[in-house]
Amino acid sequence: MKNKILILSSVLFFGIAISYIAFGWSEPTSSMPSQYSTPINTSVEAQDVSEGKPVVANLNADKLDGYEASDLLALVGGSQPAEFVVTEGTSCPAQTILIATYYGPKTCTWTDVKCSSSGVSPNIECKTTFTDSSCTTSAGWFQNVPTCNMMKVWIPCSGGGGTSSCSGSGSVKNETCSGVVTYVLCLTIDAPE
Repeated sequence: MKNKILILSSVLFFGIAISYIAFGWSEPTSSMPSQYSTPINTSVEAQDVSEGKPVVANLNADKLDGYEASDLLALVGGSQPAEFVVTEGTSCPAQTILIATYYGPKTCTWTDVKCSSSGVSPNIECKTTFTDSSCTTSAGWFQNVPTCNMMKVWIPCSGGGGTSSCSGSGSVKNETCSGVVTYVLCLTIDAPE
């Protein structure tokens, strides 16, 4: 019986305490200080960016200030203060943002030097042959530098004519041909009027 009384009195006490807190609270009656803006979700005032404040856009973001990236791109070309400019060279002009780089095709050439033999021992003729080779990088708008790989062979013959065998010493090495930036896509955002 004592436990029932203890439980009943505890429930009654907490009920009175919660009622006092719930019914005793009231909204503030004074107005908000003038140096603060009313919160966005309750204000009837426009929540515009202050004049002269820089606007930074990351078009890779899914949403920017509630707008889809496609909405931001739709601003370009109309009466809006943003436009894309393709510029020849490797960097964007001042006050613009680099968006993408265009790599033109680049051809790398080299000459393979190889030792070859003809004839039958003991009268083998040794001769050094020269073969021109090349590789060309892809052209287009890329995030990473386009490349093509090449294997350079430089093994001239060390033996002369009329020998029993030909030998060559030299090197074989892999090298990479890298594309070169020819154009850049820049985003210009004018200051708000």
